[in-house]
Amino acid sequence: MTPSLTGSSKLLAALAVAVLTAFQTACEGDEPLGPVGTMETGNSMGFAERTPDSGEIRLMTRNVYQGFSTLAPLLEATPQQIPVVAAGIFAEVVATDFPARAERLADEIAFSRPHVVGLQEVSRFRRQVPADFTLNASEDVYDFLAILLDALEARGLQYEVAANVQNVDAEVPIVWPGSPNGLADIRLTDRDVILIRGDVAWDQAQALNYAAKLPVTIGGQLLLIPRGFTSVRAVVGDRTFRFVNTHLESFSPLVQVPQTQQLLAMLSGEGLPTAVVGDLNSEADGSTTPTYGMMIDSGFEDAWPPRGRGETCCHAPDLTSHPSHFDQRIDFILLRGDFGFIPGGIAGSTQSHLTGVRPSERTDSGLWPSDHAGIVTVVR
Repeated sequence: MTPSLTGSSKLLAALAVAVLTAFQTACEGDEPLGPVGTMETGNSMGFAERTPDSGEIRLMTRNVYQGFSTLAPLLEATPQQIPVVAAGIFAEVVATDFPARAERLADEIAFSRPHVVGLQEVSRFRRQVPADFTLNASEDVYDFLAILLDALEARGLQYEVAANVQNVDAEVPIVWPGSPNGLADIRLTDRDVILIRGDVAWDQAQALNYAAKLPVTIGGQLLLIPRGFTSVRAVVGDRTFRFVNTHLESFSPLVQVPQTQQLLAMLSGEGLPTAVVGDLNSEADGSTTPTYGMMIDSGFEDAWPPRGRGETCCHAPDLTSHPSHFDQRIDFILLRGDFGFIPGGIAGSTQSHLTGVRPSERTDSGLWPSDHAGIVTVVR
């Protein structure tokens, strides 16, 4: 049973609009950052220290899933309805149990031992009880990044955060039993993160938000939703390369395409071999948006082998579907430049496989690790 709201609906409407205004200010003030976080030395080894040359580079992309299916009900809600609707969305986050899923994600990384990992939808949920209707919730409920790093460390794996871009940072009131005013503020911060294995040297970390942002309206307030890009220079063996991780807009090609154009413009002068990984939200067959084709036309090659379909999305939002019903290939590892390929180029020099698609990879309660599959590519 949903607890009833305290106070008048008129007051609640005013408070909801106030918090949405704070949300708008946070988003609109988030202008493109440009390259930030550039570092002279990436890790404790120093850039001169290099991973022993095993003759291969292992790359991974993983959308870890923010834990809820959609914000559409929130976009359609009146200010008075927002706390109840938001409570329903947060209940999905609880039910999809990221701490348990992080154990399986860590198992995937432990099995594949990638040198560099690009993560998307690395959410952080914080709360303020009782609600004070300002963007200042600070008590962690779920910090996906911290939880995953702990799971990796428990397996004896040393991965560090090399680059981290903050995308949307929003806070809304939700119904919260036991709160003095019946409400709490829940704050969602979305991030895209690059993890690097502890024996890999790196520097030149970059993080930025694209200039093109998705406009949405919540409670009558216009909000701009950013997406992000992270990058590092890494050394594995005798190979120095650029690793780029991104998550492009999913709801509007009119926003996604300018984001792609900005990404390609930033990489146009890059002289190093470059890997672009992430959730591009663009079908490889060109049936949805032109982004994948734009990447290929700019010289990137798809590391996924021509054989096999390679769909990466999507499990049911509650992560309980079985068998999986993937029908989209929207996550990619794309390579450009000389990674030391043997004759025959990428097709003859890489092996790729999906993670998070086998029943044995589910949690003990039957949840998939994410609604997406991950991709691991070994460049030999």
